[in-house]
Amino acid sequence: AEAVTEMVTRRTFLVSVMWVNNVLGTVQPVREIADRLAGLKASRGRQGLPLLFHCDAVQALRTEEVHPAESGVDLLSLSAHKIYGPRGVGALYVRREAPLHPLFSGGTQESSLRAGTENVAGIVGLGSAARLMIEERDRDRRHVRELEGILSAGLRERDLGYRLACPESPRVPGIAYLAGAEEGDVTALKLDMRGIAVSSGAACEAGTRKGSGALKTLDDRDLARRGGIRVSFGRFTDRQELERLLEALAGD
Repeated sequence: AEAVTEMVTRRTFLVSVMWVNNVLGTVQPVREIADRLAGLKASRGRQGLPLLFHCDAVQALRTEEVHPAESGVDLLSLSAHKIYGPRGVGALYVRREAPLHPLFSGGTQESSLRAGTENVAGIVGLGSAARLMIEERDRDRRHVRELEGILSAGLRERDLGYRLACPESPRVPGIAYLAGAEEGDVTALKLDMRGIAVSSGAACEAGTRKGSGALKTLDDRDLARRGGIRVSFGRFTDRQELERLLEALAGD
């Protein structure tokens, strides 16, 4: 939290933080950041530049208790596809006092913030997925924690030379970023040839050679240079699939 607020200057009007990093699975202290930013807002006074706090909670919703009003954020974004809903639809929480303006004018849909025909089917799909996610969250957590335990134990027992990135940081279950001896892109390609889908970074960085922005923030220069593989699992992943992954990493 302190590192975030140290980057805020008198010209900063928006701070945006990921609740859960989609590459590493690490969790940010959103409430603590919000409290620190509230102090900076107060020091600016009513005549100063607004300071808004946006949180990307797309990756957090599946495993974390996300309560926007209680977290102290001004804006919070969600996406349906991360909770087994339809792709291409999301939601934006907006605190009532937040000075938000539309990017283009037209109709009065969505509180006059986004003109155009609403995606009714997508909205219903997001709502249904959210309801099911709340009902299944505890079971999903237990399931992915069990799978992560199987993966960690398998890596140790087989001595495959892979290590978990950010092992001491608060993390959500279901995302494991593994660093090995070879470049992550190479490992991901080998696994793909065996029908196992992993990634070496975020989907939005696919096809680029810039490397993962998340990895570049780490002190581990070797990991930032070579990268690793992002293994994610969820409600429909089973033990047999993880066993296949371990066998493939071992070259069996």
